Amino acid sequence: FNVYVNRSIMGNAPVRQVRIKPSDEAITALCTILDETQLVCQVLVKGTTYFRLKRILQRISQHGPPNILTRSLLVANLYFNDLILGQWSATDFVHDAMHDAGVPSSLTSTPYGMSFVDRVVKPAYDSLRLLCLNRGRQKECIDAIILKDWGLLQQEAKAIDYHYNEEALEQQQTSNSSVSRKMSARFHATNWIIAETLSLMEGSISLGVEAKLFQAEIDAAFWYRDFLISTQLNVMTAWRNIKEEKAKMVKALEEEQRRLVKKKKGKKANNGTKQIVSNMPSAMECEDNVEYVYTSVKRTLCRGIFRFIMVLKQAKFLDSDVEYQFTSKETIINKRFESFQCVDQPALLTYDDFVQGSDFSRVDPDDLISAAAECFDTTKGLIDQLNKSLELIQSECAPFDKSEVMMLKKVCVGNSIFLHKVRTFLKYPNVKVNVEYDFVHKQFCIIKVVEVTRP
Repeated sequence: FNVYVNRSIMGNAPVRQVRIKPSDEAITALCTILDETQLVCQVLVKGTTYFRLKRILQRISQHGPPNILTRSLLVANLYFNDLILGQWSATDFVHDAMHDAGVPSSLTSTPYGMSFVDRVVKPAYDSLRLLCLNRGRQKECIDAIILKDWGLLQQEAKAIDYHYNEEALEQQQTSNSSVSRKMSARFHATNWIIAETLSLMEGSISLGVEAKLFQAEIDAAFWYRDFLISTQLNVMTAWRNIKEEKAKMVKALEEEQRRLVKKKKGKKANNGTKQIVSNMPSAMECEDNVEYVYTSVKRTLCRGIFRFIMVLKQAKFLDSDVEYQFTSKETIINKRFESFQCVDQPALLTYDDFVQGSDFSRVDPDDLISAAAECFDTTKGLIDQLNKSLELIQSECAPFDKSEVMMLKKVCVGNSIFLHKVRTFLKYPNVKVNVEYDFVHKQFCIIKVVEVTRP
C-alpha cells in the first residue's frame, strides 16, 4: 500500500523548458511576483506573536501558495540573526505563546520548565517553516518528520506537568491554599503540546483531501477530521476557561486593593479622577475568538458531510463496501492514518473504530437526514457569526480571508439543497441516482445527488 498512490498534485515537478514570454505577459508575471513579495512585509510587521505569525502564514499558504521567490524570502526572514523575524528571541517567543495559552509563568520559570521551553523551540520553528513550503510537500513533512518530534514532546510534557503538580501539592499542604488546589490537577504543558499536535494531524488529513489522496475512503477522512477538531475545541475551551479564571482572580485582587486604599485614605482621596476600566477585548482576544469560531465551523461542516455520506450509504445510493482485488478498505484506512501512531494523545483510531463510529443501522433514515441538515444549519449560523467577528480584527491576522468564508457558506447551502433532494428520492424505492463530490472548497465538498431513473 502506498499512501501517496493517488497524488495528482504531489511530488516533484519535471524540469520545465525555458520559455521566452512576450513582453506583455512577462510584465504581468513580474507584477504578480512583486505583489506576492509584499506578503513578506506583512509577516515582518504583523507577526508579533507565535499564534499571530502562525495564522498569517496559514492564510498565505491556504489562499494559494505564492511563487518560489516569495516562499524563499519568507523562509529566509523567518529566522535570521539568531532571532525570529530578526526581532525576537525564539525562546521568549515560545514562552509567551505558552503563557498566552494558559500555561502559568510559575511553570515556565522553573529550571525544568525553562529547559522544556528550549526543547520546544525547534519543533515550533519547524511548524512555522512548514507553512512556507509548497502545499504538496507539507503533508509529507508532517507525516515523516514533524509529528515524530511533537510525539516525543508529549512524553516530556507529561514529566514536566508531573513535577509541577507535585510541587503544587506540597505548596497546598503547607499553605492550604484553595488556588493551589485548583491548579494542581491541571496539565498545562501537555495540553499545549496536544493542541499543536492536533493542528498538525488535522492539517495532514485536510492536505490529503486537498491533494485528492482519499477516494472511496473519503468518509473516513471527514470522520477522523471531526474527531480531531472536536478534541482541539475541547483544549481551546479549557484555555478559555483558564483565562477567564485568571481574569476573575486579577479583577478580584484589584477590587480588594482599591477597597483597602479607599479605607485607608478615606472617601475624600477618591473624589478626584475616577479610573475608567475598559471592557473591550484586546486584539489578541478577538483573534483567538475568530479562530475558535472558525474551528467550530470546520468541525460542524466535517460532521455534516460525514453524516450526509452515511445517509447515502444507508439509502444504498453509495456502495458501503467497495470490492478491491489486491487490498481492502480496512487496510486502506489503517494505512492512511498510520503516521499518527507516533503520537500518544490523541490515540490512533483504527478501522474498527471507524466501523463503530459509522454504524447508523439503528438510526431512522429521516432522523439521520435531519441530523445532517442540522449540522449545515448550525454551520451557516457560525459563518454569520464569523463574518461579524472578522470586522473586529485586521484581515491580515486571520487564518483565512472572506472569499474562503463565502465558499464555506456555499458548501453549506449546496449540501442542504441536495440533502433535501435525497429526502424526496427516498419516497421512491427503486430510484437510481449519481453521486458526485464537487470540491468548491479545497477541503470541503458539495455532495451532488442527481436523479437518473425513477420508476
